[in-house]
Amino acid sequence: MKNFNNLIPLQNNWISEKVLLDWFLEWLGINYDELLYIISKLERTDKILVVSDFDDTLYSRFTQLKNPLLRENRWYKWNEIIVSHFWWFSKFVDEYYYTEWLTKEIVSKIKNNISLILTAWIKIFQELKIKKVWLDNIPRVIVEKNNMKSLALLKYILFELKKIPKLIEIYDDRVTNLCENGQKLSDLLQTEIIVTEVQLEWNKVAELNNFTWNSALKIWKHYI
Repeated sequence: MKNFNNLIPLQNNWISEKVLLDWFLEWLGINYDELLYIISKLERTDKILVVSDFDDTLYSRFTQLKNPLLRENRWYKWNEIIVSHFWWFSKFVDEYYYTEWLTKEIVSKIKNNISLILTAWIKIFQELKIKKVWLDNIPRVIVEKNNMKSLALLKYILFELKKIPKLIEIYDDRVTNLCENGQKLSDLLQTEIIVTEVQLEWNKVAELNNFTWNSALKIWKHYI
């Protein structure tokens, strides 16, 4: 199967839903009407699909960010710092990833529903993290950039799950792109999607502080 990570230019995090969809159709080798036909043939289920990001959503990075070196280089030189100071990703994961830092509320949701871990970063790194905290039995999709998540979810539903759930609940600490593409995804699948922004409380072990909503975060519904 073609590599989904090669579908979208990595230098651009802000691509419109139309451009993303056009690329997705070109990658699949089908047109929009054919996509609708494929969707129309999928079974509909009364089950809920729970989709969760990993870092800062399923897993709290509180202990990592107490380290000044990691905290100060969180966004720009993270990989370089890990490689230079921990020699490789596996040593970093061994030191900083433990089940007690999982977010219990969301873990319960993914273990009691049809579920998917949908996360973005370097695949081998994310795989090591997920395995270390004993969640490698949960289906997962790992993409390189956050703006790939919406179409990666659509691809998973079309070709892996092969069912349309009555509700898709998405939990993530970075929801901008998911919200921008949520309406299109909801319209295509003719199902309800709830996107929830997750904020973890850093001074408590793996507790969910709250779900934060603002004017940019909506519940999208498509009624048949």
